[in-house]
Order: sequence, then C-alpha cells, then structure tokens
Amino acid sequence: ALSAIEIPPGPGPWKPIETRLRTYVDDPADAFAFAGRALTHTDWMPDNILISHGRAWLVDWAWATPGAGWTDPAFWLLRLMARGHTAAEAEAYAARLPAYAAADPAHIDTFARANVRMWNEIEQNNKSPWAKTMAHTARTWARHRQATP
Repeated sequence: ALSAIEIPPGPGPWKPIETRLRTYVDDPADAFAFAGRALTHTDWMPDNILISHGRAWLVDWAWATPGAGWTDPAFWLLRLMARGHTAAEAEAYAARLPAYAAADPAHIDTFARANVRMWNEIEQNNKSPWAKTMAHTARTWARHRQATP
C-alpha cells in the first residue's frame, strides 16, 4: 500500500532518494535507478513499526523520501536479515510485494552495493552493535546478489 502513495512533483521537505544515496554509488547518475515518486519510509528499524489490531503502523517519518516503490522493501529486507532470515528468505518476502517483484534486478544490485557503502560508513562512525550488524547484513546481501562493491 505504501508504494502506491505518490508524492506530488515539486519541492518538499525531503531529499529524493537519488540525492540521499548518490555518494554510495560508483557514478552519481547510477542513483537515478532508485528515483521515483512513491512515498518511502526508508527507516525500517523495529521500533518504527507498531503492530496493533492486526495492522502495521509506521512511525518516525524523519527519513521519508520520494523514491522507487521497490526501495522500501529492499531497505526492509535488510532488517529481516539482521533478525535472522537468510538473504534468500528475505528476498522471497520482499518479492511478495509487487513493487519489489517488478524491480529491475540490476537496479537492486546497485542498491545492494550502495547499502554496503552506506552501512560501512555508518559502522565506521558509530561503534554500536546495531551498526556493526547492519553493515555485516548489507555485505551479506550484496554477496548473495553477487553485487559486492
């Protein structure tokens, strides 16, 4: 449902995903593979999803970003992996979502490489266990996709 919500064109209070991730790709133009008008949450840490009455509620929209609809499931599958799912299992869950299932695999590979670079940078600047876990998870996913930087 989230990937079907489109942000109207024009300026807004957010950075488009291609701007947010351009420093983590080989060529900044590669980040346009992530571009789109879908409303994306991008911050799928467990505390940002509340389950009540059989429904998920997303909170903490500080990183709301216009992007391709498949990017949120891709961010989300990293969190599934960090909680013990294999890359194949997490991708199978993400593939249940039409936006992810329809995504160009080469774009997902680029996204996986960008996440390795992003999480490696976060891990270097933040020695918390969660940062180490997410950096390891991003590297594992990229290896699974054979998309290592």
